[in-house]
Amino acid sequence: MGSKKPTVESQGSDAEVVDEILKRVSEAQRLVGHQDYFVELMQILASTLQVDHAMVAEVLPKQHTATTKALVSFGKPVANITYELKGSPCEQVLDRQSCAFSEHVSEQFPDDEVLQQIKAESYLGVPMFDQAGFKLGLVALLHGAPREFSPFVQRIVAIIATLAGAELAQSHSYKALKESRRRLETLIDNLPGVAYRCKNDEFWTMEFISSGVESLTGYTPQQLLDNRELSWLDLIYPPDRSIVDASVEVSNEQHKPFQLSYRIIRKDGQVRWVWEQGQAVYGPDQSVSHLEGFITDITERQEQNEKITKIAFSDTLTGLPNRAALLHHLQYNTGNGSERFEAMYVAIIDVVSFRDINDNWGIHVGDIVLQQIAERLRESTRANEYCARMSADEFVLVVHDDANQESIEHVLKRIMNAVNKPIRADSVEVQVKLRAGVVHTSMIATPSELLRCASTALHQAKSSARPLCVYSQELAAQLQKHRHKTERFLRALAKRQLTIYFQPQIDLATNKLIGAEVLCRWFDDELGMVAPDQFIAIAAEQGVLDELGEQVMSQACDYLRQWQESYSQVVKISVNLAVQQLDSEELVAKLVQLRGELPEQLITLEITESALMSDPDLATGVIHKLRESGFKFAVDDFGTGYSSLAYLQSFSVDILKIDMSFVQKMIDDESSSAIVSTIIAMAETLGMSTIAEGVETQAQADALLKAGCTSAQGYLFAKPIPAEEFAKQWLSRLNDS
Repeated sequence: MGSKKPTVESQGSDAEVVDEILKRVSEAQRLVGHQDYFVELMQILASTLQVDHAMVAEVLPKQHTATTKALVSFGKPVANITYELKGSPCEQVLDRQSCAFSEHVSEQFPDDEVLQQIKAESYLGVPMFDQAGFKLGLVALLHGAPREFSPFVQRIVAIIATLAGAELAQSHSYKALKESRRRLETLIDNLPGVAYRCKNDEFWTMEFISSGVESLTGYTPQQLLDNRELSWLDLIYPPDRSIVDASVEVSNEQHKPFQLSYRIIRKDGQVRWVWEQGQAVYGPDQSVSHLEGFITDITERQEQNEKITKIAFSDTLTGLPNRAALLHHLQYNTGNGSERFEAMYVAIIDVVSFRDINDNWGIHVGDIVLQQIAERLRESTRANEYCARMSADEFVLVVHDDANQESIEHVLKRIMNAVNKPIRADSVEVQVKLRAGVVHTSMIATPSELLRCASTALHQAKSSARPLCVYSQELAAQLQKHRHKTERFLRALAKRQLTIYFQPQIDLATNKLIGAEVLCRWFDDELGMVAPDQFIAIAAEQGVLDELGEQVMSQACDYLRQWQESYSQVVKISVNLAVQQLDSEELVAKLVQLRGELPEQLITLEITESALMSDPDLATGVIHKLRESGFKFAVDDFGTGYSSLAYLQSFSVDILKIDMSFVQKMIDDESSSAIVSTIIAMAETLGMSTIAEGVETQAQADALLKAGCTSAQGYLFAKPIPAEEFAKQWLSRLNDS
């Protein structure tokens, strides 16, 4: 008779039971990967431990049910079931490490239909885990009679649960991998492009290439794999092959992914643009063994980009490259200013008196002239020369410097000779003349500085009435000096370091003080006293005239308040406005705020006649608002701005200030004397008063009084002086009289 297999109930030792289980489990490994593996494990448990029922059940995440993977009842497998966890001992297993009931389990869980059907009396459940420690389900033993489940039995069940859990986890991983591969293949085959893996050889021998290659090239993957009919190299447009090789090689050397655009030739002969992104795959010796990447068709995008580039970088009127194209050209050839790739001359060329062409014959004729100039420039430039239109009537010529070529002076002479000829535009003939300012990259490297310095040279050419000016060290020094002065002025303005002086205004009949003009002064520790016309010009260039005017007005009002507290009498003051300030919508409100509680009509605002006439309509509106707000208004430098009587009436000003150029000539120059007399008479007729500026002699003062001018200012009476000195010398005297 054969020997009986040991069980827990038999007299066999624990070691014999374990040996038997391990032997049978080892034999069951042939079934790994099959559903029968779970059945075999449960049969081993049921027979070895002599229980009625054994099952392994899977519980999916966030599910409230369990589904058996194998269920053995009285030694035979039965159909798998799904049951509710709630109200079952299995629910407790999933909340603990294990769960055992030696008797009355059906009575303790009356809602568990499975327990009730099989009339279970005892129960043991052990959870299953995956490698990450997540619970996958449980292994359970159920018996129809009371049963003690010893620690030894529980350990045996735990061993089987571990094996079942490992198999279940492996099954999950296999399914997930299979699904991922299916999705990946679906994705790759449906991508609008080609995924590939190729050898790092001269032919780009394909080891894998997706089915999208047929749509892209006209060839099937089978024709390209292992170069069966042709290689990928054969498809690359011949002129682009070296570019592709070099780009990929550089990226590989730097251990970076590569991105490049190039052309291929389709099976039907079409040339198409493709974009490729890929990276190297390195072998054990760190050499590049393969390349992997993705290729897509960008032909339509490339063609659209070319159209957009043409529009973006071409001047619509002349067809020449525009300012953006010019800057790109300069940026590329100067290496972003950090490394000079090429020495170049940059010349800004403008058309002399082009504005007169538009004014005399109209913009249409001006456009024709510009088109003809552009055509002549295009025809006269050579291979090493690049021409663009920068703005209105300004063109830029870039000459790439070469020791063997003609000098820049000869280049520009050739260009100007070609262009400086009459142009027929509609029914008129226009004489064209050019001038230029030139700079070399040996002095300036960045595009913006090159253009600015060339513009400086052009301005010098205009000032000196020469056709050509080359940017020099002298001009560079002047520019540096101006920059330095600008920086110091802006710093002084920000720190409110500018001061104001007061120049007395005198009643010519009584020789008494009647007012004072406020004049801004800037003393710099390094530069000394800087002339007002210099720093006011800087303020205009930098767009800070509003801030400058606000500081002057603020200081002037502060002094008026101090003098009101110290003196019984104060005088009216006049403060200059710049034409740029008239553009500010906040001007009136700012001035009213700065004046504060000071009496109205105490402050007169001055603006030059030429500034008023730059935009009379704007000036009229602003002056009207300022006068309504309690300010008086004066026209400075009157007689130099060519204002009409109609405009003068519409401005509604209070005072005309006669320009010093007429005052200082009126004694010896009859025309100047006549102009002064006319201004005084006109002011009297319009109900305005007059103040003469720049009075330096008593003879001038006497002549002005005789002509009817009652007020004046100038060196005859006093130079502009600081506020403290003005108060001591003039206000004290006024209040003592």
